[in-house]
Amino acid sequence: AVVFYDSIFENSEVSISSKVLEKNKNVVRYNARLLTACSTFIDSQLKNTSVTADLCSKEDGVNFIRVKGTMVDLNIKNVLYDGFDGDFSKVTFNSVKVSGAGNDCVDVSAGVYNFKGLELNKCADKGISVGERSHVAIRSVSISDAQIGIASKDSSKVYLSDIAISDVSNCVTAYQKKQEFGPSYIYVPSTPEGCEFKSKNDTGFL
Repeated sequence: AVVFYDSIFENSEVSISSKVLEKNKNVVRYNARLLTACSTFIDSQLKNTSVTADLCSKEDGVNFIRVKGTMVDLNIKNVLYDGFDGDFSKVTFNSVKVSGAGNDCVDVSAGVYNFKGLELNKCADKGISVGERSHVAIRSVSISDAQIGIASKDSSKVYLSDIAISDVSNCVTAYQKKQEFGPSYIYVPSTPEGCEFKSKNDTGFL
């Protein structure tokens, strides 16, 4: 695992790759500091920077914790669990590509995240999971081969402009998962073609 702490990246390229990808029940998915990703950025700043990750057997391929960033690109492939995980961060992404995640392709919580374009493929659970009072704006997203396209949970708000889906069981859903939070919402200009909306636990769409 690689950890970047209190670092500044500008006009940079970061590439991290593991040698093997295998699911082993005896392998601990976090280290002694409870860091769960193959590459973790903590209390750092990123500007005009791309992060590439391939082959990861830990909990997350790439994890941002209290990160501030603009013009960030992600390209993540072949991870056993979550592709990208963002916590307590404020980031604007140019392009995010995740292919082959054993859980969620993108999982963000407790922050503000702006996505100009996402391409998500082969997400075993959700394409995008948004939780814990997050605010997320998505200009354009393409999701293929996932159980759920976009999930907004626990007092989160998602602003969605355009979505294209294929081979997705549930397109968009909003709900309350944890008792300490409230309803969640997804705002869209119109219902996308072929996209079914679902909500539960007194949540809604607008």
